[in-house]
Amino acid sequence: MTARPGIVDLEAAFDRVSDGVFVLDPHWRFLFINTAAAERIGRTPAEVVGRNVWDEFPAQIGSTFHERGQRAFETQEVVEFVEYFEETGLWFSVRIFPSPEGLTIYFQDVTELRALAGRNEAAQERLRESHAMRVRFEALVEASSDFIAIADLSGQVLYVNPAGREIVGLEPEVDVRDTVIADYLTEEGIRASQEVEVPAVVAHGRWTGETSLLDRRTGGSIPVSVSSFLMLDPETHEPFALATVQRDISRQLAVDAELRRVAGQRQELLDRLVTAQEAERARIAADVHDESVQACAAVALRLTRLEGRLAKDAPHLLPLLTDANEAVETATSQLRELLFDLETADSDYSLIEAVHEAAEHILGDTTTSVSVLGDREAELKPSERGQALRVVKEALRNVRAHAHAGIAQVVVRIVDGGVEFVVADDGVGIDPETVTSPPGHHGLAGMRDRCEIAGGWFRFERSEPSGTQVRFFIPA
Repeated sequence: MTARPGIVDLEAAFDRVSDGVFVLDPHWRFLFINTAAAERIGRTPAEVVGRNVWDEFPAQIGSTFHERGQRAFETQEVVEFVEYFEETGLWFSVRIFPSPEGLTIYFQDVTELRALAGRNEAAQERLRESHAMRVRFEALVEASSDFIAIADLSGQVLYVNPAGREIVGLEPEVDVRDTVIADYLTEEGIRASQEVEVPAVVAHGRWTGETSLLDRRTGGSIPVSVSSFLMLDPETHEPFALATVQRDISRQLAVDAELRRVAGQRQELLDRLVTAQEAERARIAADVHDESVQACAAVALRLTRLEGRLAKDAPHLLPLLTDANEAVETATSQLRELLFDLETADSDYSLIEAVHEAAEHILGDTTTSVSVLGDREAELKPSERGQALRVVKEALRNVRAHAHAGIAQVVVRIVDGGVEFVVADDGVGIDPETVTSPPGHHGLAGMRDRCEIAGGWFRFERSEPSGTQVRFFIPA
């Protein structure tokens, strides 16, 4: 049987179409499929014509294509949708044209279009993010109270924020694009820029430091802290501009100068106070040595003579004399300890030698082995030196009185523009709340006060596995 020429011509025409076209009867059997559609599904027209679409493609049962096809046939309304076909791994735009005799389906491969749309959407999202970041950046820069500027790599200024214009007194009518970096700097600032800042930025990509801006209103200098850096292209990573953020530090410098003045006054007051204290201590020590110690020595000598006479005439009184001798010896020992505490370290000794002498005096007659280590170059001014030695002595007395230590160690080292002292032991450990000091001493509170008056700090710590550690710092 020969097909009608019109039908043959129509089928031939559909075979020349790049979109997929196929026709299903009311029982979902293929009546026609063009070459493009057959290639898309990996079959030939002869393999599918006359066969049920769900027998050939069972995975599509329950799919969007299945549901929309049934709906189109039932409602006799055209249906359009986009669907992903897992068998082919492709996205298709599908249009279904129903009739009582079946369904005519046109579909087009839109996988590349969807990918392009996805890339376009991603690009649009990046553009939106970039715009949002720019808006935030502009809001931040415009609201900043710092001098913020951007210049191209030749030094031509591209932007100065409102606060920056106010800081340097830039007139409203001046277009910053008619200016260069040097127009905003003092002569000193220009030299610093040429000799330090620009070479550092070129070599390392950024520079921080201090310089001075030119006050265009007065011709004066505005001290500023600076952070300058290269701006890089996000894609090529090549530098395209130079940005700088500069903060007016005039007030900070004034505050620093005032602090230095106050610190100088404090140091002068400390020197006078310590000098007065040492002079008073020296006077008391001289009085004790000349009067009390000599008086005790005289009493001891007389008791010795009396002991000889009592041995002959009244031996039963010797025990009383022994008690008196012991009392005189105790008083003499306490007076000598007081003299040691009152005396000022000989300036001919180095600081570490003076510490060693104190350690030997306090712990030399005990079972505690003591050592002194550190920098022999460590030294302090006389006022700070006196305070430091008294703190060391107090710490060593606590070791003697409380620690029951086998080993004690004093370390003296130069640290951060001053001298750090560490007095450590391996004893039983001391609770800072329970440490008591002998009469005439002020314990931990006094030690801390001495350090802080000298401008330093003081710490009392437990050591592991046992013992205690006193650490303090006195600035040189």
